[in-house]
Amino acid sequence: GNYGTGVVAFFLFLKWLFVLNFLMFLLIFLFIPLPAILLDWEKDTNCTETNTTSCCSEKYFNSTLTETNIILDLVQGTGMLERTILFYGFYSSSILSYMAGSVVMYYDLPLAYILITILYFAISLLAVVRSSAKGFKERLVEGEGQFYQYCNMVFGGWDFCIHNDKSAKMKHKAIFSEIKATLETEKLEEERQSRTRNEWYRIIFSRVIVNIIVLGILAGCGVGIFLVFNYSNEQLQNFATNTTSTATESFQQLLSSSYHP
Repeated sequence: GNYGTGVVAFFLFLKWLFVLNFLMFLLIFLFIPLPAILLDWEKDTNCTETNTTSCCSEKYFNSTLTETNIILDLVQGTGMLERTILFYGFYSSSILSYMAGSVVMYYDLPLAYILITILYFAISLLAVVRSSAKGFKERLVEGEGQFYQYCNMVFGGWDFCIHNDKSAKMKHKAIFSEIKATLETEKLEEERQSRTRNEWYRIIFSRVIVNIIVLGILAGCGVGIFLVFNYSNEQLQNFATNTTSTATESFQQLLSSSYHP
């Protein structure tokens, strides 16, 4: 009641996003993580050939088995988090099997992963299109009665099911805030339409300047990243060269000290 219908619309949008994300979570969890948790499958591969692609995950996990900062792992998604169901590399690339009575059943986890990904993208697209169509229809209906909107607010906005003072005060505030927001919108629209040519030029010039500044900042960041990358490569090359030369000198000294003619 204190902030008008704009705040209500924002929280309704948040509620819609929450419901959509919860449905996506259920869809993904029921068909991908849950079967991977319940069904038995071989997680470790005995790698005998180091050049095979089946050993990539094991070699990567073995190379990252180091003592790291837990907070950084939580923020970056590294370390032990890479071995959980939150990451794609955790899941098996083979077909899972399980016993249903005396019958062996199979669950194609890679196919389920691909199909569920396509499905939740399609559901999200349909939900967005449906919500947009509904909002467009409501705005179209509201636009037909724009000449009588204040009459509708004043004479048709009251809820006659209200029977207590607190609800009545809240409804008064809601109607007042809605009328105030509508007047502010009309005032801004009138100011926009009554702008002079100099004001339009000033607005366009300020927008161009702001965009140029933003592009300059982005270009500066890109140049900075490029310079830092080149500098780090040079330092790595110098370090590798110094390490190689130091190792060579040490080896030569070892040979010269061990050789006594």
